[in-house]
Amino acid sequence: MSSAPAAASERQNDLLVSVGCLFLSLSATLVWGGYVVLPRPHLFITATISACFYIFSQMLASALWFAIPPLKEEYPWVLFLTVTIQEGFRA
Repeated sequence: MSSAPAAASERQNDLLVSVGCLFLSLSATLVWGGYVVLPRPHLFITATISACFYIFSQMLASALWFAIPPLKEEYPWVLFLTVTIQEGFRA
């Protein structure tokens, strides 16, 4: 007996589980975006710009995490710094 068909079946099962988890995690966002944001151009522009600012704040927080070595061991300060940066970009 060969283990190649079993390995292929396992890979296919992993792919199906991954796609299912992706659909489950993104379904609410896609429905909300499709029915609320996309029909209104001003909401689409606002959502896109806010997503860009959110990603930029995450990049800045991770850059500070890499630049300041003591932050890698002090998780309460990392949380405080990240939340402060995100709220600063929201304001």
